[in-house]
Amino acid sequence: MGQKLVSYYQKAKDIAGAKGKIELIKLVGLAESQAEAMPDSPELVAKFEQALKQIKA
Repeated sequence: MGQKLVSYYQKAKDIAGAKGKIELIKLVGLAESQAEAMPDSPELVAKFEQALKQIKA
């Protein structure tokens, strides 16, 4: 569960370092440990994708 979601935290860190990871947490409202316990639902994946786009901008 949540393996795809957890991968977004590393992607955010790769893009913008620790600040990127913190920004992702703010945007999605979930800490990495919480995301790990969540299902990789299409809705959550879309939310994480959108947040990652904002971090890239």
